[in-house]
Amino acid sequence: MDIHSAIPSIPSRFVPQTTTSTAPVKPTANDAAASSTSAPSTTTEARAAARTTATAAVKTLTPDELAALQFLKQRDTEVRAHEQAHMAVGGRYITSGANYSYQTGADGVRYAIGGEVGIDTSPVDGDPAATLDKARIVRQAALAPAEPSGQDLQVAAAATTMETNAAQDLRTLAQLQQKKQETELAQSRAAQTPTTERDAASTTAPNADLTARDQLTQRISAFFTGAAFGNFNQFA
Repeated sequence: MDIHSAIPSIPSRFVPQTTTSTAPVKPTANDAAASSTSAPSTTTEARAAARTTATAAVKTLTPDELAALQFLKQRDTEVRAHEQAHMAVGGRYITSGANYSYQTGADGVRYAIGGEVGIDTSPVDGDPAATLDKARIVRQAALAPAEPSGQDLQVAAAATTMETNAAQDLRTLAQLQQKKQETELAQSRAAQTPTTERDAASTTAPNADLTARDQLTQRISAFFTGAAFGNFNQFA
């Protein structure tokens, strides 16, 4: 989820000074002991000196440089909040922490101007239900920041497609399962039907057909007998 932005290069007026030693001196035991006991104090003093130097550098900046520095500070806050929003929602699908790109301000401080977070967007093999849940979380993570980037929107669109496909797979599986249950139920009922009932059912239709033919034959025979035909030889 890349949110890199084009930010104009801001010249730094704070350049740390470096010192070199031309004649190394082997420390004595007393010197080493003194150095070990004074290390925390030296570190604190160094940090204080750096802050003092940065403050002094800011005081010498022009109004335009101060405005640019303020922009960098605001950008740093927005970028970090943006990536944290992705990670907070993405949860277990986040594959890497926030990776920032920096720019050094006129005060000598490095400010984040862009960032990205890795996230797994692949479907869960053989499990449409899990894929459906995953797609929804990925989409929510992509859209979590207040202002999603273009890359964020692309990830969200891909997650929506994955969700649609997973839902279709679930419907297909449900239909296949229903057909399987219906087939098994029919087979179970057929196995429970007694043999005599199946035989009776198989002979009922032929017997009914035979009875109908006998009745038709009798009606035809009666039509040509005197009893049935006698009334047709007279005129009214």
